[in-house]
Amino acid sequence: EGHLQGRTGVGKITKPGLAIPVGDPAINPVPRKFMAGEFEATRESLSDHFALGRPGIEIMISIPDGEKRAEKTLNPRLGIVGGLSILGTKGIVVPFSTAAYRASIAQALEVARARGLETVVMTTGGQSEAFAMKLNPDLPGEGFVQIGDFTGYSVRQAARTGISRIIMAGFLGKFSKLAKGVTQTHAAGSQVDLSFLVSLARETGSSEEVCAEIAKANTARHVGEILEASGNRAFFDLLCRKIMTHLREISPHPPEMEILLANFRGELIGRAGTDDGQ
Repeated sequence: EGHLQGRTGVGKITKPGLAIPVGDPAINPVPRKFMAGEFEATRESLSDHFALGRPGIEIMISIPDGEKRAEKTLNPRLGIVGGLSILGTKGIVVPFSTAAYRASIAQALEVARARGLETVVMTTGGQSEAFAMKLNPDLPGEGFVQIGDFTGYSVRQAARTGISRIIMAGFLGKFSKLAKGVTQTHAAGSQVDLSFLVSLARETGSSEEVCAEIAKANTARHVGEILEASGNRAFFDLLCRKIMTHLREISPHPPEMEILLANFRGELIGRAGTDDGQ
């Protein structure tokens, strides 16, 4: 028989919710399948050299510096300890694959549900996650999912997974795109629409002078600074309400939602939620 061992640098599964049983090395089913095929081919080729027929084979996999490198991944939060994961879903390597990032989001949501969590906090990165963690100190680490630019996918996947409530936390740059209904927010794929932000500022009572400043702003962050300085906090709540409206249209059975907008000092400046009656 073939036996697969994860050695130094390969993580071990310690929490339910993943495709691999607790206690096994973190080697995904597809790589395992390929390895099993190689087991059999190798055993067949060696069987003529052994009096008792096909030999047993033990495969030991290690990853140099895997334990150290794993500290920079989501593995510790997912309950994969001691090293990296051997990933793969199709047997085709795609460098910097968006599919791989989506797979990590789906995996994180499965772990959250397996932990019994019904609420998850989605953030676009480390800074927004730190902000969200301060506002939700009682939620365990598995409840926080960094979704990058894949907002639409993440909301749909959360609904499929059975998550009943999403808290979305972020900054004005990506949030200004989400408020327009753009759910893939990478800078290369969409730009901040200053005219859209001007229209929201005008709708919430900003003067024409402030609107003119916004129209000439350098960045979304600059827009936020202009609006904060002018005292127009209603703008940020309206932006959050628009985000919530668009995100709840993504899935036929959307989870409850709360949208939290921070400035770059880590302060809450805008909020909307389905519990507001919106």
